[in-house]
Amino acid sequence: MNSSQKKRSAYFQTLSQLEQHYYCLLEDVFSSVHPRKPEKGIKTLIQRAQKDYQASDKKKSYDAYLEGTLAGARMRTEKRIALMNKSSSEVCLLQSQKQPDKPIHQSHSMPFGVLAINKPLHLTSHDVVARLRKIFSMKKIGHLGTLDPLATGVLPVCVGKATRLIEYFKTDKRYQVEITLGKTTTTQDSEGDIITQTDCRPYQFSEEQVKKAMDQFCGQIEQQVPLYSAVHVKGKKLYELARQGIQNLDFELPVKQVTIHSIVLEHCVGLDTAHPVICFNVHCSSGTYIRSLARDIGEVLGCGAYVSKLHRTHHGDFTEAHCLTLAGLENRQTGPNDHQKNTGQPALMDPVSFLDLPPLTLVNQTAVTELNNGMKLPVSSFDATAMKAIKFNQAVVVLSDGNLVAVARRVGNQVKPLKNFAG
Repeated sequence: MNSSQKKRSAYFQTLSQLEQHYYCLLEDVFSSVHPRKPEKGIKTLIQRAQKDYQASDKKKSYDAYLEGTLAGARMRTEKRIALMNKSSSEVCLLQSQKQPDKPIHQSHSMPFGVLAINKPLHLTSHDVVARLRKIFSMKKIGHLGTLDPLATGVLPVCVGKATRLIEYFKTDKRYQVEITLGKTTTTQDSEGDIITQTDCRPYQFSEEQVKKAMDQFCGQIEQQVPLYSAVHVKGKKLYELARQGIQNLDFELPVKQVTIHSIVLEHCVGLDTAHPVICFNVHCSSGTYIRSLARDIGEVLGCGAYVSKLHRTHHGDFTEAHCLTLAGLENRQTGPNDHQKNTGQPALMDPVSFLDLPPLTLVNQTAVTELNNGMKLPVSSFDATAMKAIKFNQAVVVLSDGNLVAVARRVGNQVKPLKNFAG
């Protein structure tokens, strides 16, 4: 008797007569699904029955809990075995029917690509995705970065298998921002309730003072996230806590590091009024909260501030020139993969040119097949000139005849596929 059999025998001896009965029944079916460790699953089920009985009001006997848990498990396992046997027979049937090899190519039966939407005011980013799902009649659609309901402008969206590329797009952003001085709100924008009001006329602000205050936030800074944000604290999103009416928070709002590449003051309106309006452009890293930036500028100036208008002009390499409108797509007379009427612009664009990954081109079709099968390829399978610029452990986008094949990573003198898109 080996050690596992001895352990099983020892555990078996500790069970009641009914537990031993079900142990024997379950061992037969569990050994088909878990041939190496059938006892592990049985032990978990018995412990679950014991735990459920201890937590109950004891109106039912322990034997009833045991029978319900273990008999149900046996029935489910038998169904699973039947399905496995059915699937196995179907696979054998398909393999017996010789099918001609299909060429490796991107499937055009489902839309694949990216588009940029000019997000309207008051719509959430999820609202935009929901409407696009209706337009394309498919669920696999996702945006690259949330825009607040107050914000308008560039919202890039991936369609179909292009959603698997979301993590590889360039993430820096550019905004046109309008902030109002002398007021603070619950949401740090115009959609929240006013908390404080300050008359700014005694401050006698000048454009130079405003510019000096903004310049303090250039470079890498620490930002306290807004209370109305999707950041998780204590297992809940902050905006969920805020909507529950929590005023006196028993925790500190999280602080994150972001980068402000540049802030350019455009113009100021009404510096001699109670609530001046400041307009500026921001180029920032992913994760930057413009509402927090407005709040911090207001604090430096000593009067408070909130975002009154926000428009995103760039997201990575996506610009307003790439943008389509939801109304235009909904009223289109052409399909999602065809050209837009009167514009000549395709609704779906090739994602490759927008990725933050260097391209590598395969040298032959055989290499495409091997990569699609998950095989590592030697660096000699790729264009030698482009390969020289690729560092060890660097991610790349793999192309063949200009078409996306995979996202891969260089590992030593080989390239390992991470995500395949051919076929």
